[in-house]
Amino acid sequence: SNWCAPLRKVHSVAWNCDGTRLASGSYDKTVTLWALDAEKLNHEGNYKVHSGSVDQLCWHPSKKDVFSTASADKTVRLWDARSGKVTSTIHTKGENINICWSPDGNNIAVGNKVDLLTFLDVRTSKVKAEEQFKYEVNEISWCHDGDQFFITNGNGCVVILRWPDLKP
Repeated sequence: SNWCAPLRKVHSVAWNCDGTRLASGSYDKTVTLWALDAEKLNHEGNYKVHSGSVDQLCWHPSKKDVFSTASADKTVRLWDARSGKVTSTIHTKGENINICWSPDGNNIAVGNKVDLLTFLDVRTSKVKAEEQFKYEVNEISWCHDGDQFFITNGNGCVVILRWPDLKP
């Protein structure tokens, strides 16, 4: 079956940590939330807070009601899914296209269109580190225990860096 909502060009979709909520981010600057109830997906709302496309989103690894969005409007926003409201806005240097949480939930990595990775401390809403790459950064992820950070790049490679020093 299909689950439809008034969206145009969905860029990202993700389930929360316990599989009870689904969120999507779209080109039309919209975040849409659904709740799963007895195997039926119920639309909870559309939220237009960003001034640019919502290119990727991800849920907190252990808090089922917290997620973050990466947008072309040069912001990362933290959300409370229960209220549909933004709890924090962090400004970045470029149009953000990918995002991921650290396994402990304390950090977010966000990549932009010019291959700058910004690492954010969620507890303080501050930039913790930045790393500019000379190659295309496609996807980003921490390993499960959080001591390594993975990057897929435009050269067809997976780059593995230690966290938090970002050394090979």
